[in-house]
Amino acid sequence: MANKKSFAELTVQADMRFLNLLQQLVAGVAAPAQLPEKQLKELEVAVKEAFTNCVEHAYEPGQADLVFLTAELDREKMVISLRDRGRPFDASLEPAYGMLDTSALDRENMQGQGLHLIRSIMDEVQWICLGTEGKKLQMTRYLHRDHLDFEIEPRDGSAQEDDMHLAPPQTYTIRLLRPEDAIGVVRCVFQTYGYTYPSPDIYYPQRIVELNNRGVLISAVAVSDLTGEVVGHCSLQRYGSGPFAENGQGVVAHAHRGRALAARLIKLLDEEAPRVGLRCLVGHEVTNHPAMQILTSRAGYKPCAIVLGSLPATTNFKKMTEVLPQRESCSVSLKILVPPEPTVICAPSHHRNMLERIYASLEKPVTFQTLPSPSGAGEIAVEPNRLWGIGDIHVRRIGTDTPADIRRCLRDLCEISDAEVVYLELPLDQGGIDDICRSAEADGFFFVGLGPSSVTGGESLYLQYLNTEIDFTHIQIATSMGREILEYVAQERQRVGTLERHK
Repeated sequence: MANKKSFAELTVQADMRFLNLLQQLVAGVAAPAQLPEKQLKELEVAVKEAFTNCVEHAYEPGQADLVFLTAELDREKMVISLRDRGRPFDASLEPAYGMLDTSALDRENMQGQGLHLIRSIMDEVQWICLGTEGKKLQMTRYLHRDHLDFEIEPRDGSAQEDDMHLAPPQTYTIRLLRPEDAIGVVRCVFQTYGYTYPSPDIYYPQRIVELNNRGVLISAVAVSDLTGEVVGHCSLQRYGSGPFAENGQGVVAHAHRGRALAARLIKLLDEEAPRVGLRCLVGHEVTNHPAMQILTSRAGYKPCAIVLGSLPATTNFKKMTEVLPQRESCSVSLKILVPPEPTVICAPSHHRNMLERIYASLEKPVTFQTLPSPSGAGEIAVEPNRLWGIGDIHVRRIGTDTPADIRRCLRDLCEISDAEVVYLELPLDQGGIDDICRSAEADGFFFVGLGPSSVTGGESLYLQYLNTEIDFTHIQIATSMGREILEYVAQERQRVGTLERHK
């Protein structure tokens, strides 16, 4: 790209009819950078959310309703700004994003979710007060997602496959991450996945260090004793303050594969987990990569759910998988580290046999009981993810209003957040789950298994709703228990579809 800047500005009425015009302008300014299609799509989403915020929240009725957009590109970054002369906005009052109560899904809080989405896409987001000229939302996206003073691309700028040949025989040190290892982790991930890995934190060395310092992430690395390079990484990411953590972000450089590094990284994390209070580990293995399912199975992980369409069809794992024909599904697996105490489970009667099979496979002793349905109001939280096209509904407490709340959340996620897939988590330790489950199935949700609870230290029943098509023939499951769960999920999907047609 030449040293010249690419620059444009446009003034439009605050009307969604002009959104496409703004997005085209930004794409034209970004053209000299030859950004990957995925990054261009993300910029379009950021512009949409920012412009929607102006249209819906900036002006009082009867006010002048103009929005001023500027877009600027140089060798390092893309800067997009939207200015309006409407109501002032106090950035310190920006809604915190997280598990949102469904009663708070009003226009003001949807604004907060849009801003959170912008922050997840752009590297820097800043509200600037312009006095009598109004306010400006300035969004910066660096062309290389980590803009520190180092190179990730090959030094000659070519697309050379420098890891296609095996490295010479050598020994490796497997240990927990040190701060100086973080840049090596980023380079290792880039060499394997390019910029396609769906967890953006893994591309920021300073974030990797910070998350490990806070105990949110526990990273292990494989270091070449010959060169000192980081050639492998795996981590545990905690589920809040509970005893669960997700095993993920696993990568081994191509030149060093076939040397049991992934298994050694997993073993180290298994040993470290109980020392930091973890009792169970969770795995999510994509279903178009059976080798990873086999690896985690050998490491002691056992399938407990098959979640359909959890990743967008645009997900492209460089050098790892082919182009996806549909949204990618995942096998969810659990590895229990500490012998579990017997647990009381309240299961929907029509799913009890399947849940018994899954718990038996996990070797977790449970007793099934039927508790009375609770009275009073329930509590539900919803978590939309527009970038991935999914939404999560978590039932924290079952109440008499829970069926209506679930129905409203489903509608909002599909119509407001454009969710293609919606997941529903029901507590397995509360009465009334039988009625709640049947009500949700009448609305189109279907059984996909069980998994870690976001509320307690136990498990929850997992259901999901599809707002898109999923072809089960594209789903590859490597374990016998996983295939049994998938077969049951397919049967339930068909059964629930029949219920919907006869409503």
